[in-house]
Amino acid sequence: MIRPLLGGGCSECKATDDRVGKGRCKHILCQSSSNALNTLNIIQESGGEAYLVGGCVRDMVLNQKPHDEDITTSLTPDQVISLFESKGYEVIPTGLQHGTVTVMMDGEGYEITTFRKDGDYSDGRHPDSVEFSTNVEDDCSRRDFTFNAMYYDGKQIVDTYNGQKDIEDKVIRTVGDPDERFNEDALRMMRAVRFSSKLGFTIAPEVTASISKNKDLIHNVSAERIQAEMTKMLQGPNKRYALQTMQQTGLMKEVMPELDALKSVKQKSKYHYEDAFEHTMSVMDNCPDDVQVQYAAMFHDLGKGTTKQVDPDGTEHFKGHSTDSAKQADEICRRLKMSTADRETIVKLVKYHDRPDDAEMKNVRKSAAKFVYEHQDLTDDEYKKLEQLWIADRKAHKDPNTESLNNYIKELDGVLAGPHRISDLSVKGNDLLALGYKGPQIGKAQKYLLKQSLTNNTNDKDKLIKLLNGFKGE
Repeated sequence: MIRPLLGGGCSECKATDDRVGKGRCKHILCQSSSNALNTLNIIQESGGEAYLVGGCVRDMVLNQKPHDEDITTSLTPDQVISLFESKGYEVIPTGLQHGTVTVMMDGEGYEITTFRKDGDYSDGRHPDSVEFSTNVEDDCSRRDFTFNAMYYDGKQIVDTYNGQKDIEDKVIRTVGDPDERFNEDALRMMRAVRFSSKLGFTIAPEVTASISKNKDLIHNVSAERIQAEMTKMLQGPNKRYALQTMQQTGLMKEVMPELDALKSVKQKSKYHYEDAFEHTMSVMDNCPDDVQVQYAAMFHDLGKGTTKQVDPDGTEHFKGHSTDSAKQADEICRRLKMSTADRETIVKLVKYHDRPDDAEMKNVRKSAAKFVYEHQDLTDDEYKKLEQLWIADRKAHKDPNTESLNNYIKELDGVLAGPHRISDLSVKGNDLLALGYKGPQIGKAQKYLLKQSLTNNTNDKDKLIKLLNGFKGE
């Protein structure tokens, strides 16, 4: 019989919910929700086998509060439905073809899936057939990585493939032959590098060798799924290692050849000490975990692979690379099926990442006002993200002195704190109508007034109306 939870706590050490996941309770049971354990109890008391499985067990072994508490059982879907409905629970047949039903408890859904054996994967992504099993080892053998193939019955962990040891060693291994696992589902190659970023684990040599061997299989995977794994990877603390692994195994060339090409750009200039690929990794390391900023950092120098010019002394220049980088970023975002909002923001950040230049940082107030006037397409939130990218890029230079850049950003923030859009102006459209302006003249006059407001640092209505004397109607 499984130890029951008392008030959401552990019956052995009396740990309560506010101590869960904080390392103060040594029992793995304390990291599981009472509803998940209740589900196990109900199935086991009926004579069936039941386990928490996959990521939630991995999280508990890592002493983290589990998410997505998935359950697997020896009972068939029909038996699960009958059992839980007889006890008054709502059961939703969410994936009967795969043996999955969802039991609702206290408004939360708990997926319960019958042990199964998968057939062949002829499309390199999904099993052609699914056969239910009463043997947990059959279910275990079809999992992707050892740390996702641990099963917890409420008393002990079933760990056929030594997932706990691999967690202790901080290494990522597949369940069985990596070639077989990747041929079954090519997305697992992306999942391997994503987990390396998220967990800070290294990937076992036999696994990286298999990724290199099977990298072309990634073309069996939809762009949306690749993008989902990439996005999770960019939010992990070990993303540099993950992306370097993708580049070294050739997986990067299959997924994002534009980024892979930067490895050959040596950047022989006074500004850089790394090749363009490693510089990109350094910029990403300096950025916050904001996904849009991370993608912009990853794409910001793509144009250096296509705009390089070399002086007789070997110095390299990349004139116009920002524009070309933005174009490539747009193409990649579309290819990866990103949302329109994400794509547009990422492209803008890439397009403007190379500002401000040295001249702009000398007359900072005037330059900042001009920048805001000329870039009305940027939202206030995008300005903040752009500043983060500027700082991250500057820190990755040979001379990371950010004092002048910080002064510019301080001035830019001052401009943004005041009226900086036409809608902010004290002189409204009706005022211009009263002054005799008509039709297209009104819009042109508003743009002129915005420029004057920013340049002269004023939004005084009388002053702005006087400044209209300099408006030529163009």
